[in-house]
Amino acid sequence: IVIGIMEGAEFVARCLRDQKIEIVFGIVGIPVTPIAFALQQLGVKFHGFRNEQSAAYAIGAAGYLTQHPQCCLTVAGPGMLHTISGLLNAQTNNWPMLLLSAVSESDETGKGSFQESKQMEAAAPYVKYSARVEHLNRFGYHLTTAMRLAKYGKPGPVYIEIPADVLKQKMENPTFFPLIDAPPKIFPDPSSIESAIQMISAAKRPMLVVGVSVAYELAEDGLNRLLDQWKIPFLSSGMSKGIISDASPYSVASARSLALLECDVLVTLGQDLNWLYSFGETPKFPSDYKWVQIESDIDKLHHNRHADVVVHASLDKCIDALEKAQCGELKIQEWWNKLQSKKEQNEKSLHIQCQNREIPMSYHGVFDRIRDHIPKDAFIVSEGANTLDIGRIILPTISARSRLDSGGDLHLNIRCDDMR
Repeated sequence: IVIGIMEGAEFVARCLRDQKIEIVFGIVGIPVTPIAFALQQLGVKFHGFRNEQSAAYAIGAAGYLTQHPQCCLTVAGPGMLHTISGLLNAQTNNWPMLLLSAVSESDETGKGSFQESKQMEAAAPYVKYSARVEHLNRFGYHLTTAMRLAKYGKPGPVYIEIPADVLKQKMENPTFFPLIDAPPKIFPDPSSIESAIQMISAAKRPMLVVGVSVAYELAEDGLNRLLDQWKIPFLSSGMSKGIISDASPYSVASARSLALLECDVLVTLGQDLNWLYSFGETPKFPSDYKWVQIESDIDKLHHNRHADVVVHASLDKCIDALEKAQCGELKIQEWWNKLQSKKEQNEKSLHIQCQNREIPMSYHGVFDRIRDHIPKDAFIVSEGANTLDIGRIILPTISARSRLDSGGDLHLNIRCDDMR
């Protein structure tokens, strides 16, 4: 597409829109205010926040919910530096996001110019790609490169900065890059599927642990069909809750400790054995269990423990292949009886705690009272140790991508009340 002379801010806005960026959060100020105006004129939603940190957290969540990088827009210096914890959160959770920030004018670098700081160096440890746009005609290249890397492979944050003088440039007959393609799907090795089926079928006490990657890759429908076929007990935690409804009869959340401690085959689906699962180590796990790791992120293979079987591919393709293998219902009734007995025991204890109406009220009493008033289509955002831990038990999650809790580093701060 070729048009006449175009202002820098309008060119940047057009490039963002052409890459299907539909949501922009941030705080405007010199020199990025014209970008926000141009975006709004093009129909792209801009939401102003009171602090860039909250904007960065929220735009990471938007990338997770849309499976596409959305944009956080900031001024230079402290404006950009406020977003660092949001970049870390997106990196830890494998969420795609674009941080677009201004930087001081090119000929003032190193002079102590207004809001000058080492922004590229600050962002570098937390992003998959970072670039400074040295001429306006290079913005399209850097943007498409950043957007591709934010989505391809392991999703994550990317960073682009634009000097104030570059934004003042004009483009004559600007050229716009085409929309990047969707990430290619990876299919599993049939031999790894066969090995996984053999190990799972032979298990006497199997456990399935579901990770949030299943929700990001939109694989929940296939997973629910697979669960109906296998009838295997499962666990999920944090933002992976709701991929399979908490009301599912296969959930053993209320017998979590026993389920992990006595399993003989652990099947993880897009879930790392990180601190949330005690690194897969004793005393929370048995010393001799087998691990079937089903994972799309190559960096997580064999992480913290050598996996006995690895299935590496796009998770929806892994699930499809496992379903087509027709393993059938697992013969584990004795295991189910033990888990069911523990579930009933723990659920009775939980019910007693929830009925506590003493003053001051307990967490259990509070959550029990508000549980029935939460709409079924609500997003739940919890923060704080007891709020998270107890809320995950009591507040039900019935649909995928409806829970925005702490990620792997236990750090999330989506503050909708910070929006202007």
